[in-house]
Amino acid sequence: NKGLPGAVILYSQNSRQRLWEDNIFLQAHYTHYFPKSFSYRFILKTNYAHTHYLDPDYLNSYGKLDNRYYQREYYMSNILLYQSKLKMNFSVSNDLIYNNMSSNMIGFCYPTRLTVLTNVALTYYNRWVSVQTNLLHTFAQNQTQTETTKTYFNKLSPAFNVEFRLMKKEKLTLGTTYQYVFRMPTFNDMYYTAVGNRTLRPETINQLSTNLSWVKSWNKKLPFSKMSVAAYYHFVNDKIVAMPSRSLFEWTMLNYGKVNIWGVDANVMMQINATKWLNINMSFAYVYQRAIDVTDKTSKTYRQQIPYTPKHSGNARLALQTEWITFSYALLAVGSRYKLRNNVPENLLAPYFDHSIGLNRDFEIKSYILRASIELLNLANKNYEVVANYPVQGFAWRINIGFKW
Repeated sequence: NKGLPGAVILYSQNSRQRLWEDNIFLQAHYTHYFPKSFSYRFILKTNYAHTHYLDPDYLNSYGKLDNRYYQREYYMSNILLYQSKLKMNFSVSNDLIYNNMSSNMIGFCYPTRLTVLTNVALTYYNRWVSVQTNLLHTFAQNQTQTETTKTYFNKLSPAFNVEFRLMKKEKLTLGTTYQYVFRMPTFNDMYYTAVGNRTLRPETINQLSTNLSWVKSWNKKLPFSKMSVAAYYHFVNDKIVAMPSRSLFEWTMLNYGKVNIWGVDANVMMQINATKWLNINMSFAYVYQRAIDVTDKTSKTYRQQIPYTPKHSGNARLALQTEWITFSYALLAVGSRYKLRNNVPENLLAPYFDHSIGLNRDFEIKSYILRASIELLNLANKNYEVVANYPVQGFAWRINIGFKW
């Protein structure tokens, strides 16, 4: 149960929008190990989700917007795995998923979807090389009460990964991955009123990436360090994009025809045993991403960066761990990005930096553990915009208490 902030615009009153969300699921799995390296797993799951959105200031004949959505999912999976002594694994899996959705709105279409996922995977590995390949078949059947015909989708999605170990004493690896991804739009994408787009097409992606990773243990003072860099290229057809609209609940969903994405991810992690009572953990990450619209050469937005996608972003984290308490500091940095498709100065959102610190401690009570933490968020007290016209709150604090037995 939470309030939704309204857009900061001239003469705007305080927002009275509210959102209630309920979710409950039940799942079970059974695993059996056969002789001769075979194993089998069976999974069942059922999920129920209820979303209630209220806008008492909506200008319509009812004087409000009061929408309720109910989603149900039934899931079954069968997995057979063979693990060979010759350093080879083979698996076959099949997932059967049934979804339906209802609402209190007049004229709602009551969609249903049956999805069947069948995957065959093969892995081979030795001291110097690891090879993984799999082939996924997706079958989906969509139907609504307002349509007389069913919509069918059939797609094969191959994936291949190979990784080479380049050094004997240290873990220096070079890997290459190719993957074809087929993604169906969700019921939320398609059928939320004032949000959904019933004409959304599935998204398809050709992904190619190369990764170089180095892991080394220097000594007892520096037992772990890792550096990795990955370069990737994605060619996306019918990319599904969510654009903020009238409120934080109502978004505009649309397909971009074609999007090219180039990117580089760089990561550094390190653990230092400074003293007997102090351990230091550090991590740094940087992301460069160039995501451009290449749908129509005659369009004004051709080869321009797509909305809400910064070229530069990164994060850093420092944790000081002792026997009594752990102190952590986190920094999130996001570069400038555009709120609309036209890359013009008036559509540019300013970059932002978010700083936070935290303290946490575990208390052992017999065989139980009580974990308590406090976080101080947005230390700079800046109302930066992640979404245009919706500045985030300033300085805030949060307390978490957990109990484990």
